Amino acid sequence: MSDSVYITGMNVITPISDSLDVFWENIISPPQEGLEKQVIDIDGKAKPLKITRRMNRISKGAFLSTMGAFEDRELTENHYDPFDVGCIVSATMPSLDSLMDFLSSLYDHGANFTSPVAFSNTVANSCVANLAIKYKLKGPSNVFVSSTGLQNACLMLQHKRAAAFLVGGYEDFTDEILRGYNELPYTHKEQDGKVSLYSPDSDGMYVKERMVSFILEREGSPYLTDKSKIYCSIEGTSTVRKEIGNTEYTLESFVPSDFERSMKLLLEKNNIKPSQITAVVGAASGFSILDQAELTAIKNVFGDKINILSVKDIYGDCQGTNIFLNVATGAMILKNSVMSYCFTPENMEKSNKPFEGEYIIANGYCAYGNVMSILLKKY
Repeated sequence: MSDSVYITGMNVITPISDSLDVFWENIISPPQEGLEKQVIDIDGKAKPLKITRRMNRISKGAFLSTMGAFEDRELTENHYDPFDVGCIVSATMPSLDSLMDFLSSLYDHGANFTSPVAFSNTVANSCVANLAIKYKLKGPSNVFVSSTGLQNACLMLQHKRAAAFLVGGYEDFTDEILRGYNELPYTHKEQDGKVSLYSPDSDGMYVKERMVSFILEREGSPYLTDKSKIYCSIEGTSTVRKEIGNTEYTLESFVPSDFERSMKLLLEKNNIKPSQITAVVGAASGFSILDQAELTAIKNVFGDKINILSVKDIYGDCQGTNIFLNVATGAMILKNSVMSYCFTPENMEKSNKPFEGEYIIANGYCAYGNVMSILLKKY
């Protein structure tokens, strides 16, 4: 990118972490309990906050995550011009619970006894609308069903469409959707949350909710006067579409060339040599075909000594916005100069080690057949 884009604030809420500090502590010292939890206690955490009373569940979770990101950045509404700050939300199934509730009420009680307020929560952009209204964000806004919201925000910052963006990757599941995920052929069947990553013998991913929020700011942002707020810079992004031909896309169809194309494109676009990359935060999920495809691709691009890690064995996976979790992990590694439970292709034993380098690549995929790679640089 011609202009640097910085991560200056963030927050991660998961079923076992309700703050950025706990998120990082769990990565450095993985917990042994609670791994089976798949949902966040969103209603319990949001109940004391009156402002969330009329929000749907995903908006409540997004607001809780966003509130932590703004606090982390130490940014309030008095500090910025509302037209300078945009809002982008990525969510696979936004407002599905609200839609089901509204349709049930309509069916059971009729139109005259169904609140019109409830209808407003059924539209896909209700989450981004709730966040923009609360924080008075009047810059560009949009909603995506995959991880491309991050790429979109970076491009708009690069072209000076805004000085900053709130960007979130939010995943919440209805009970029915969660049961459906748990019965898929590529998901973990034991319901204990204990998955194995990058192993030919792993028996599937474990789906969990997560709410990840970033404050992104461009070089020259009038609000970025304290550079100590910077976690890292996002130097570039790449997205490639899986070549599926006439066959229907499934997770089983991933092959090494899908990840290779994305990582090589990222390196070429940013004039970076493979030897300059210190670590890859992988898309590995616990589904062996996907994991082995990515592992082979990483070895083909970077060799046997590249550091690899994934936190999906702690925080689970989702099929739409999973790269948000990986970018947050990479940003924390760059800020704290520690790599957590990483390994190399020539030595699969995991260990914590100091981060000594400049660049990290975060990989992700989505259920629609895209592979995405993001280049992060130590500040």
